[in-house]
Amino acid sequence: MPWPDCLLQIDSSKIAAASSGWTSLTGLAPLFALLTSIANLLLATYVFDYTRRKNESDTKIKWFLELVYSPNKEAIWAFFNNLQTISARIPQDGQWTEDQRIDLMNFIKGEESTFRQEFVNILKTVAPQTYTTVDKAVDSLTTTLTETLDNDELKLENPKTYSRVIAGPILQTRGEIIKIIFEYRG
Repeated sequence: MPWPDCLLQIDSSKIAAASSGWTSLTGLAPLFALLTSIANLLLATYVFDYTRRKNESDTKIKWFLELVYSPNKEAIWAFFNNLQTISARIPQDGQWTEDQRIDLMNFIKGEESTFRQEFVNILKTVAPQTYTTVDKAVDSLTTTLTETLDNDELKLENPKTYSRVIAGPILQTRGEIIKIIFEYRG
């Protein structure tokens, strides 16, 4: 089958014009190679620095888990579980004696002291920011519970009242402390 005449006719002036454009770009090849090398160097530096920082952070998190959290997680749960036993110490008839209130407040402060010694104070040197937020949460909980027990107007024997003013803050603080520990990044 013969080719049509229009396809066999090639205009040599268009070929010459196109090749002169490419010839001028080949002079820029060394510049493009230099720019590519610089970009690769910057990317390699960034990846190296990112990897180094991530490895340091991962190492700190691993040590935090091994030296702080794992050996003391029972202390965390014991603190909150022991505070949940407050309900058993509340008189069912709502008739509080001053000694009962004082004993219960001392119980709360004793649990706080034990928790601070077993867990919170360890955070002070290892993770100062985490320590500060956990310390504030524990202080706030202790203050809330002691003020609640000191309030004569509250009917703590009522399950709804107990849940709102004692159990609620205990569970909320436990959640906050778990969140704080979970957010530790080294």
